[in-house]
Amino acid sequence: MNKIQRIGATFAVESICKFFGESLPQALPTLWQLLLDIKKIDAAFIARITKEKIDLDETNNIITSLQLLEVAAPYLHDKLHPSLFEILPKLFLLIQHPLKAVRHMTARCLATIASINSQRVMELAINELIPLLSQIESSINREGAAETISCIVNKLQFKIVPYVVLLIVPVLGRMSDQNQAVRLISTNCFATLIQLMPLDGAAPDLKDDLTDDLKERKLKDREFLDYLFRPKSIPDFKVPIAINAELRSYQQAGVNWLWFLNKYKLHGILCKF
Repeated sequence: MNKIQRIGATFAVESICKFFGESLPQALPTLWQLLLDIKKIDAAFIARITKEKIDLDETNNIITSLQLLEVAAPYLHDKLHPSLFEILPKLFLLIQHPLKAVRHMTARCLATIASINSQRVMELAINELIPLLSQIESSINREGAAETISCIVNKLQFKIVPYVVLLIVPVLGRMSDQNQAVRLISTNCFATLIQLMPLDGAAPDLKDDLTDDLKERKLKDREFLDYLFRPKSIPDFKVPIAINAELRSYQQAGVNWLWFLNKYKLHGILCKF
């Protein structure tokens, strides 16, 4: 019965959005207000619920708003999209919510909006999620960021290709996270991203609308991945200390690998078999 009710409610919301089009806010102001209810979320709210007891009624209202947003967003009129994009910063705050249910629904909403305008969402996602993914002091933020990236990747599929290089490096770093949930999400996400990586630049129908800043970051990350997956492409490192000998090829390869690990602040050892 609950499943039937959900399907019916989903169909009703879709039909309402299509019927009223751009006049939805005027025709059904209460629904529109509920749809964008998370506009009231701010950093102070996140700080408060992190320290104080969580209000269940307040939390239920947030989840209801997120559920409605996920269903309605794909069917909103194009002229209403600016209002949709205005709440993106609020959604990126909500993935830091202490409750897993709220973070999960927020991740799904961000993925849904990304399917409407991937460029708008991904620019914010890379700037907002990557720092959270690296917050060693907060497993909640790392878990929220990892789940959001995973949801976006699964939702966009081939449309995520222009951003694969920018995501795969930070996701790779979380595959050894001390938090099991972060490890599992990151590992599954990495498995998807690595399969899509060969398509980057090879598919002409996938537009690369990156900003100059992201293009520069992408070049650096691509260099890292080239070195990681093709160690022979690492340029020969010249040892700064004079050595009265000529390194053999395998010795030079070992020095190159240690230089690579040091450059990107990675851990590793050089073993001799």
